Amino acid sequence: MTGQKENLILILYVGTRRLAGIVAEAAAGTVRVLRFRELSNPEGFQKGEVAEMEKAQGSVAELVKSLDLGEEAFEIPAFVLLSGPSLKMNRFSSSLYFSGYPRVVTSHEVRRIIDQARSTAPFPLTEWVLQVVPESFWVNDLAGVQDPLGLEAQRLAVTVQIYTTPYAAFRNLSRIFENLEFNLQGYYPKTLTLPDGVLNPTERDEEALVIDFSDEATHLVLTRQGRAVQTKSLNWGSRFLTSRIAETWSLRLRDAERLKERFGSLEEKLEFGEELIPLVEREGQKNHQIKRSEFHEAFRGFGGELFAKIEKEITGLLTREKLSYVPFVLTGGGVKLDGLVEFLSRRLPAPLRLGTPRHVEASAELLMDPAWCGLVGLVRWLAEKDKFIRWTAPARENVLERSFVQFKDWLTAYF
Repeated sequence: MTGQKENLILILYVGTRRLAGIVAEAAAGTVRVLRFRELSNPEGFQKGEVAEMEKAQGSVAELVKSLDLGEEAFEIPAFVLLSGPSLKMNRFSSSLYFSGYPRVVTSHEVRRIIDQARSTAPFPLTEWVLQVVPESFWVNDLAGVQDPLGLEAQRLAVTVQIYTTPYAAFRNLSRIFENLEFNLQGYYPKTLTLPDGVLNPTERDEEALVIDFSDEATHLVLTRQGRAVQTKSLNWGSRFLTSRIAETWSLRLRDAERLKERFGSLEEKLEFGEELIPLVEREGQKNHQIKRSEFHEAFRGFGGELFAKIEKEITGLLTREKLSYVPFVLTGGGVKLDGLVEFLSRRLPAPLRLGTPRHVEASAELLMDPAWCGLVGLVRWLAEKDKFIRWTAPARENVLERSFVQFKDWLTAYF
């Protein structure tokens, strides 16, 4: 692996219930996942946030050790993917007017206008910016330009998507990666990378709504031509069903989760007769049994409650975008719930399919699991967005080059 180091990347995923890591190789247009590991219910984390610093740092170190990279884990470029209900995306615009003669747009002008949009965007100071992604540019009076480099412009404007997360929670998380001294290149929200990991060619050409259903959150990502145009992160996931079980039968969350995993189903027509199931099971002893038909009926009711909330958010999002029909792609760690796809297919007004990771060479373990679409999506996103990275990366000109750029700006402005 040492000889291929320049093509390797390390991606670490912090979900609401799991940590995961992959080592990938991107070269000559081919993206391959070489290693993948996951860690369920990591110590020190609670709902994707750091609850105990020392234990959380130990969990991340344990995950990285399982990837068998040795010291290379701290040398190759590392990227962190974040999930959770607190992710937000807002759209802002900014413009530059070049006085005097028009100028040819270079990466310097593009970086400048993107930085200006970021610095003037009025988002709360309690939010931390994860990524600023240019959506489109204006060059003079021409709108919708995707690549302005090399064009001559008197005016340059940009619309950017700014992805944020609460600062306090992010700061605790970022300290872990700083303490472990990774070669960290950036933090990315799952809502940005999902489309690249799950959409098929037809969906990438048109519009689609990705519904990422996980344990503590549901992410809605509306895409147009393969790009996210609206996102919404909801504070409801499959844990809502666990909580409703616990409330209804006065159970601990651990017992309620076990019941959901063993007996939870949203299938419409199931016959159980007089079958009994244990609400609590300790050391092989079954206690507090109820009829499975009673549990099933109640569980379907809980599902109706949850997805009525999610459907309302979907309807609102599509209404704001003036859309009445888009195909739905269902993905995320919570979609393994029995009968979920059919349950939602009867409620949503357009075709629904189950989405699994695609567009990458990887093991069947990774490609068959809907939970990892965002993780695979980040690999693809990084491989395809080299221009964006060049635009937004800090300038690396030497002193002479920086002085020349500043002099050119001054000369253009005043002469």
